[in-house]
Amino acid sequence: MAYDVIIEENAREQLFALDGSIRLAIEKKLEQLERDDLKFRHLRRGSLFFVAEVGQHRIAFESRDDIRRRRVVFIGDHKSYDRWCQEQE
Repeated sequence: MAYDVIIEENAREQLFALDGSIRLAIEKKLEQLERDDLKFRHLRRGSLFFVAEVGQHRIAFESRDDIRRRRVVFIGDHKSYDRWCQEQE
């Protein structure tokens, strides 16, 4: 059974701000988030967020197994991701 993937508005804006080739690669990874056979790492120990990597870009999302939903909250390059992580602390 597949997961529903919801992209928050700020993450959608971040996605559309990217160049075409990386945007396509990230869109492909977003489609893969629907699958339940993929494994992702936690942002850090004890965090609610998971991270998917696409080259030098990151996708941060929450995953709710009980309702089969993944909510994307951040899409961006590594530097932006580091700043975003610091804001989450």
